[in-house]
Amino acid sequence: MMCAVSLGAIAQITYPYNPDGNADSLIGVSDLQDVLSTYGLPFSPNEILVDSLPLDSLLSGMQSVLDSLSETVSSQQEELDMIHYLDGVSNFDGDLVSTEYITTSGSVAGGLNPTTITSGAPMDPIVVPEGKIYNLRYLYIAKSGANHKSAFYVDGYPLWGNLQAPGEVNFWLHEGQTLSMSYGGWNGQNGSYSDTFYVLIHSFDLPENSEVSTTTGSVGGGLNPTTITSGSPMTSITVPEGQLYNLRYLYIAKSGASHKSAYYVDGFPLWGNLEAPGEVNFWLHEGQTLSMSYGGWNGQNGSYNDSFYVLIHVFE
Repeated sequence: MMCAVSLGAIAQITYPYNPDGNADSLIGVSDLQDVLSTYGLPFSPNEILVDSLPLDSLLSGMQSVLDSLSETVSSQQEELDMIHYLDGVSNFDGDLVSTEYITTSGSVAGGLNPTTITSGAPMDPIVVPEGKIYNLRYLYIAKSGANHKSAFYVDGYPLWGNLQAPGEVNFWLHEGQTLSMSYGGWNGQNGSYSDTFYVLIHSFDLPENSEVSTTTGSVGGGLNPTTITSGSPMTSITVPEGQLYNLRYLYIAKSGASHKSAYYVDGFPLWGNLEAPGEVNFWLHEGQTLSMSYGGWNGQNGSYNDSFYVLIHVFE
């Protein structure tokens, strides 16, 4: 009905039969005479015309337009479902900046060997709550006193080294992951320490199509040839069908004699065959594989021990 009213308002409609032959808006004797004049003759109704176009053709065209619009809406919805933009605003460089932020600051001081606390308090570990994703923006530690170790850790791993803070970063943590900070930490010299810390985090709602994957472990043994006496090597990671993997951190802590341990993409040591690159922003598509070499004699006999940590953001 709505379509008919709309068409009547904007188009000229010609019906195949009109009983008002003289168009005086009344059905009178002259109108009946027009009908009787056709009595007994063959009759085949003409099509309804709208602006000289057959109604069935017009409706078919309208249906095609509706189908096209429906496909467009479905396609756009699929794109929105795939993208799941994080809420926030863009700065002048086009970077996404959250409208929610978290800051943690404080200081802790004491003696070394063993580490004691005489003033202040260490930073409480920060755990990403359910339904959130944290973008670390600045990790700061100002040290004074004797030579000591103070650093930030992700899930217990010193991703930026165990002696200092990285400063400005752009590192993402998913729900359940933990940022912590070590303090004091004797580094071969007795005395005292004082650490002032500051952490800036942008907080976002977690996109529905994103999750985090971590792989950790250690492997150790002898060199030339490489043997395994403890732990186990990292199992190769292959991107499953329908997913994208965003590599965020590739970490290896080495100890022992000089040896090779590195990460490979599809069998290629994209970051060299002697070490891990640390923080990265590297995408893997379905079917691609991330693997890690271990041990790997580098011209010196002895032993090796490799601890590894891989952080991946997973998208569907």
